[in-house]
This record gives sequence, structure tokens and C-alpha cells, in this order.
Amino acid sequence: MSFITGMGLVHDPLLVKQTLNRSTNVGRKSMGRIRLGVAGLGMGYLHARAALKSRHFCLAAVADPAVHKRDERLASLGRECEEGPQQRELKKVRIFDDYEEMVTSGDIDALVVALPNTLHAPASIYAMKHGVHVLCEKPPTNTTAEMKRVAKAATESGCTYMFARQQRFEAGKDAVRKLVDGGTLGRIYHAEASWIRQNCIPYRHGWGVNKDHGGGVLLDLGVHKLDDAWYLMGCPQPVSAYAAMHCGFAHTAVDMKLDVPYNADDASFGIVKFANGASILIKVTFALHTPGPGDIAPEDMSQWGWEDMRLFGEQGGVDMRLGLVTSQRRGKVVRKPLTLSKARKARGMQGQIEEFGRAIRTGTEPLNTAAQAVALMQMLDALRRSGDTGRSVTIKAFDA
Repeated sequence: MSFITGMGLVHDPLLVKQTLNRSTNVGRKSMGRIRLGVAGLGMGYLHARAALKSRHFCLAAVADPAVHKRDERLASLGRECEEGPQQRELKKVRIFDDYEEMVTSGDIDALVVALPNTLHAPASIYAMKHGVHVLCEKPPTNTTAEMKRVAKAATESGCTYMFARQQRFEAGKDAVRKLVDGGTLGRIYHAEASWIRQNCIPYRHGWGVNKDHGGGVLLDLGVHKLDDAWYLMGCPQPVSAYAAMHCGFAHTAVDMKLDVPYNADDASFGIVKFANGASILIKVTFALHTPGPGDIAPEDMSQWGWEDMRLFGEQGGVDMRLGLVTSQRRGKVVRKPLTLSKARKARGMQGQIEEFGRAIRTGTEPLNTAAQAVALMQMLDALRRSGDTGRSVTIKAFDA
């Protein structure tokens, strides 16, 4: 059986070729700081902020056609910058209305794609075809077919491709992966991951809740929770998926005059099975009539809801929200606090941008690989098809 490890899918010829190709063109990027462009200053704002603090990158350019929003975000970045090098760097940033113009300007070596979901694939492919490395926001694409084309572009161009999952760079994730990799929990056979919002629907003029625009809770929140659990389990090869998806709150947008219809899922529940016999159960909602977990007081409940992550192994289990490791000793249940890892200095967005830079400089695979992005999209596609058909969907191993 195959495992899609931190270094990619074992024995995958795509990744072997990709690594060889990348090693031949990385030299010109290894001298000095890598010039980074950011396309889209919504989520891209956080990437730009991380780049200004990075040891690998200098923020060279940004692209966003929304002039008013763009100017506000750049002004906000200026207020957050430290006096000195960061302020001087920000003043030199070139501004573009269009990401294609930025890519072909010759001003950037790498690109953060933080555009609407429908542009993730075309922007990533366009950049790599022009020799520009890519870090793409989630979801990496809207479909598996798109992601396979992105992976092919990475192979053919020799560029570094990485999909954004800054949650992989959290201290808690490091700690759990250490337990899993070290065998402390034994064989991991099941995981449960959920992100429940009671009332926080991202309408975004309609495209956040429209199927054709990559909207819906599965692609918005489900990609996070599915990848969280899958990554912690060691990225085993998926083989099947089953889901129930619901669109129960479209009535809340009746008077909003959305640009596109509210027709995507706002509650999704699914299970994915893997070649090694393990399984993941995910639950994600934009809105749900529930009082919430008993250990969180209603007045302390965030509009973003709450997240749960549990891993179950033959020798022990982990509850990440409660920060507890559970095992059995002499017939008794033993609970211990999860000891957070201190291995990485940079966390979250900062850790992610540094990993992107490291991969570019060394010509090796990043932690978040193109092969993993393909498998992730296969799981999401299978869950969506299952939700549409009411049947379990088989997932075939990605063969480059």
C-alpha cells in the first residue's frame, strides 16, 4: 500500500521527476532573498505580512484589482511593519491590477495565489509555466482534474509547488505527529475532526455559498479538518468516501440580492476510508441549531464556532481540543496532558512561508506536496459525489 508522506507519494514517478527537474533550475533562486508576489490581498494579506518577516523572501509585488481594498490593506501592512527594513521594503513593492501582468513583469520569483477558488488552478499553472514558484491558498483547486493539471505543470516546469495549510505548522500538530511517528499511540485506526459554526455563513456576494464558484462548507472548512486528520495520521492512501451534504440555510439570503444563487452545502458529514484500514469521520457546518459543547459557556462561544480533533490508536488516543493523551494501564484509563513540541521556531503562516522558501532554495519537496494536494482533492471530490448520489465513491490511487 502507498503512503503520501511528507516527501510525497512513495515510489511516485511524478515526484521523482519533479525533484530532478527542480534541482536544475533552483540555482538562480538561491542567491539573495527570493522575490515574492502576492495575488489577492484578502487572505493574501496574511501571506504578505509573513513575507515581510521572512528570512527567505522579500515582498516584491502585489496584485489586486480592487483598488480601494488594496490601498487599505497596504496601509494596514505599513502600520504593522517594524520601522527600518520592513518599512523600506514595503515602500518598494510594485502594485499590479492583474496577476498575469505581475507574473510576466520579471519582478517576482515566487507567487502566493490568494485569489477566488475558481482562479487557483489557472493562476498556479500560469505562474509555473512562466518559471515562477507557487504557494496556493486552500482549496488547492476546485476539482481533482484541475489539481492533476497543476501537478503536471509543476513537473514540466521544475517549479516548486506548495498548497497552503498553515495549520500543519502548529505546535499541537507537531506534538501529535511525534506521538504517531514514534509509535506511542500504536496503529492509528480512526480519527474524528469537526468544525461547527452555529451561525457564520460566508455569503461573499453569493460565491461563498455557490457550487459553481467553489463555495460550500466542505471546500471552505472541510478541507481544513480533513487535511488536519489525514496529516496527523501520516497521509495514508484514500480508497473510498461517503457523505451526507445539506443546504439548509439558503432562506437566510432571500433578501440579500446575491450575485449568484445560494445552492452549496452549509452542513457536510462524511467518512473516508484508507488502504491501511483506517478511517476519518468529518463534520463541518456554516450554521447549525445546536447549543454547542457543554464545556464552553454560551457567552464564550466564538462566531467561528469550535473545532474538535481526535485520533484513536491501538495503544492510545489524543483529544487535541482538550489537550489530553489517553491510554490504558493495568485495566485503568490514564489521561495525560499533551506536551507541545518546541521543534519549530516559526509557526502557522510564518512557518509555512519559511517552509516554502526552504523548498525553493534546496530544490526538495515542501511539507505540503502536489501529490498530497491531488489526494486531498480526490477525497473532497469523492465526498461531494457521494453527497450528490447517496452512494459510497471509490478513490483510485493517483498515477502520474
